[in-house]
Order: sequence, then structure tokens, then C-alpha cells
Amino acid sequence: MKVRAKHWLKYDGVWHKGGETFEIPTTDAKELEGMIEIAETPVLEPELKVEAEETAEAPKKRGRKPKTGE
Repeated sequence: MKVRAKHWLKYDGVWHKGGETFEIPTTDAKELEGMIEIAETPVLEPELKVEAEETAEAPKKRGRKPKTGE
């Protein structure tokens, strides 16, 4: 997400001047809430739905135990 610094701000080891626009992950926006303005509305991508393949498990068989000693 693109944000604009309200004042000098050190983010991720880099100094950003007040008014400078830079990118941050949307997860960090909450931490920097008072120090930044949102410059570009973030486009939230829909989460990829991983559809679990429904595999029909074979029912367990109740076979006879092998005979030993014969």
C-alpha cells in the first residue's frame, strides 16, 4: 500500500522525508497510523480459496488375520 509520511520517519532502516510517498505492507499500516497518511487506496485481493479435494477414503476392511503355524 502506498502511504505518505506526515513528518520525517524512519521505516525499515530508511529515512523518509515529510510528504514523501513510499510503500509498506498493509499489516504495518496500523503501527504507523499517526505518522502516515494513505496515499493510495489499497486494493485488497481476495484470498485464494484452496479447495480441499474431497477424496472418498476407502472404508477400512475387516479382513481375517493370517493363520500362523500351519
